[in-house]
Amino acid sequence: MPNVHLSVIDRKYVHSATFGQLTNDVTAIIQLTRELLDDPSAVRPIRIRDRMDLIRIALQDNLRLVVARDIDINSQDHPNIVGMASVHWIELPTKINAYVDDVVVLGTYREQKIGLKLMQELIRIAKYVCAECLDLTSGQKRIKANELYLGLGFEKKDTNYYRLRL
Repeated sequence: MPNVHLSVIDRKYVHSATFGQLTNDVTAIIQLTRELLDDPSAVRPIRIRDRMDLIRIALQDNLRLVVARDIDINSQDHPNIVGMASVHWIELPTKINAYVDDVVVLGTYREQKIGLKLMQELIRIAKYVCAECLDLTSGQKRIKANELYLGLGFEKKDTNYYRLRL
């Protein structure tokens, strides 16, 4: 079992990270993001392309990117981020809504409760910002992920979910 610890990529991270760490983290995040795609070979834009993209995302006040790091891996050639998840929130006149996005663990690290740890941290953050609820969507094919969410107390909603691609 790997020695995995969670950390948050946020303002504090941006101010303390080295050039090499930023570069390694971008490489790892791109690899994880590709695993989220239904067809990893498909060419689809990924929002984080370089260090500046990661810094821009990390500096947002209403978003936390939580990463799982295998601390036994720490070299320039092998980034140590093996999982990630993000939570973002919006403050409205009547409530604060929080949303989970981009939950992914490298295939070789799955079935080791890393997704559970990531989700527990996102729930903790959502409670800390006083969100009324925490929402997420997950594809039907992601059976293990859906089981995890139900086990954490998420309720499957029967709703019409709409999206307008811009």
